[in-house]
Amino acid sequence: MTNTEIQQRIPSYDIRSISKTYDIIYLSDDDDIRREIRCMFTRCNMLRRSFYNCSMSVKLVLFKSFCLCFYNIALWNRFRIGVMNKFRSCYTKCAKMSLGFTKYYSVTNMLHLNGLPSFDTLMINARKSDAARWSASSNALVKSLLVV
Repeated sequence: MTNTEIQQRIPSYDIRSISKTYDIIYLSDDDDIRREIRCMFTRCNMLRRSFYNCSMSVKLVLFKSFCLCFYNIALWNRFRIGVMNKFRSCYTKCAKMSLGFTKYYSVTNMLHLNGLPSFDTLMINARKSDAARWSASSNALVKSLLVV
């Protein structure tokens, strides 16, 4: 191992199942996104197997309550595009699997018929609501950080 390899890598650690690997050059949220992908597939498979015979309205309510809750999605700002594309693909695959659509069915039509938001809409709404919460805070420290 050379000196440059030692200097560019700081070991990863876990805090409440959030893993952060710090590269001096590139701080990355890729591990959190990959963890969320695994969790979403797990929840989707559980819903699909447990509620296979339920009506579409029950499946839709279950999907919205279990699969649209993403942990810290608004805080992701440093990630590789390939990892985010995998997460986008995971969202559409899970929606199709949970709601009983075939894999060749149109994603836009499926989302529109069921009233589900697109992946990009989820990301934008999460960031906007997070920014609104920060700006609505009455904490002096938070206000001073917003000015900077």
